[in-house]
This record gives sequence, C-alpha cells and structure tokens, in this order.
Amino acid sequence: MLVSYELKLKIDELNNYKIYNWGSLMQGVLLEDIDPNYVEKLHNMKYNPYSQYIYMNEEKEYIWRINTIGEEAYNNILKDNILNKEMVYIKQKDIEINICEKKLVKSININELFRKWFIYDKSNNKIRYRIVTPVSYKIDNRYVIVPDIAIILSNIINKWNAFSTNKIEKDIYEEYILKTFISNYNIKTTTFSIERVRIKSYIGEIEITINANQMMSNILNLLFEFAEFSGLGIKTSMGMGGIAKKDG
Repeated sequence: MLVSYELKLKIDELNNYKIYNWGSLMQGVLLEDIDPNYVEKLHNMKYNPYSQYIYMNEEKEYIWRINTIGEEAYNNILKDNILNKEMVYIKQKDIEINICEKKLVKSININELFRKWFIYDKSNNKIRYRIVTPVSYKIDNRYVIVPDIAIILSNIINKWNAFSTNKIEKDIYEEYILKTFISNYNIKTTTFSIERVRIKSYIGEIEITINANQMMSNILNLLFEFAEFSGLGIKTSMGMGGIAKKDG
C-alpha cells in the first residue's frame, strides 16, 4: 500500500521558501511517538518505507507531505500516529505548530500501481517532474549535484525492488540507460541543511525522454509515480528528494 498525505501547518514565518531545511526537525516529530521497536527496525533497513518533506506552496501555505510504503509503515507513521494529532511540538525551536488540515493525496496498492501501468494506462515517452525539495546523490564519498539519468534511474529502481515483488531486472535497467535521456531541465544548485551539515544539492524541473516502445515508456511512468512516494536520492526521510510529476 502506497499512501500520501499532505498536512497544512500554521507556522508564524513569512515567505520562508527554504522551509525545506526543517525536514530533519519534522522527521524527529514524526518518529517521536512511534513504537521504539519499529523505530529500531527502521534504522536497520537499507531503504526507509517512508519519505517526508515540508515546503511552501504557491499560495504561500506551509505543507508537510508524508508518504508511506506498505501497511506497517502506514499504520505506525500515519494511522496510529500523526493523523491523530492536531498539533505538533518542535523541541529544537521550542514551538507548537497547529495542523490546520489533513488531506489524503493518493492511496494505491503497489501491485495495483504495477498493473495500472502494464495493463490500463498508456503513456507518452516523456516524464516531467518538479523537484520540490533539494535532491542529491552520494557517489564515492562525493555529492552529485548534476542530473544524471543513470544515477536517477538506479536510485528509483533499487527502491522499487526493495519493496515490490515485481522486480526490475538488471538487463532492463541497462537498456533504459541506453534509451533514456534528460531532454530538458531548469535547475539551480542549493544546499540542504541538517543540523550543522550543509549538503550540496539541486532543485528545479526536469524532463526525461525515452526512445523505446510503449511498454518501456509505461515502466518509466511507473517508476516516477512510485518515486513520488519513495523520494529521489539520499535522505528522503529527512526532507530531501520530494518530487511531483507534472501533467502534459
């Protein structure tokens, strides 16, 4: 089960477009009241079954997006935890924040998502997405802050394979690298702050094109719809890598 909620927060700060730097603080809020045994389980997982980030939307409202992968994550993080709260407390800033609204954005079984793109939906050969919070990848102890199709696809496929029974094999991934490319982008470099660490990253919009058959185009759409739940790149549970697919 893939579930995504958006919570509108009342924060007394004006036009803080870099509110995404609160991501690690919001993770602390999210995990504070969870069963310690489940928190320990999360710490031992290679890929977290959730992502979350905070941002300012076009209406200048502060939105906290929380995504979960699987029923266990949904129950522990959302259903039995944050969805029961009307207010959260951030210790590091010593402030209480009211939750003004809770909205279910999307809910779909991961196998239904797979069937959706393999049986029902027909896609074009382009994917356009907006990077809502900074994205970065760490390769050989360095941060990669230039979009690279091989790194992007590898990251999403590894996360998909960690949670889905419908695995994407290595030979398919290699074929994607040969037939998929970044056809347009409008990005800028930035940094994402976690306590005293500033992570080099990028933010903006990207268009990806695949020169392949309908099936491969559908798989590409599948992967990027899944990435809206898993997040892109590193530290997606701490507020990085939030993306949103664009229509058209």
